[in-house]
Amino acid sequence: MLLDKIIDLATDNQQPLTVLLRQCIVLAYDLKNEGLKEWANHELNGYPDPAKVPEYRMAGLEPLESLTQVICFQPSNAPSRQERWRKHTGGLLRRFVSRSQ
Repeated sequence: MLLDKIIDLATDNQQPLTVLLRQCIVLAYDLKNEGLKEWANHELNGYPDPAKVPEYRMAGLEPLESLTQVICFQPSNAPSRQERWRKHTGGLLRRFVSRSQ
């Protein structure tokens, strides 16, 4: 029986989930259950409407605020990139360029 096969697939770690979902689609056709068919198809192929993605498919991610602040924002009293470069090189590049001209 198809339902027994689905139960076996659901408890078998060696079988891919896609096989189980395809069997659910077959069962949905047998039962004429549009909801089951739609759900299994969306699980296999993705949800076309982000608003209809089930909550269990949502990932609880938080933005890395501290990282984005470091990258995107610079305190007003911080030295500019050029000032930091000059300090780091000790003006060597400027001296080299002026000698070569």
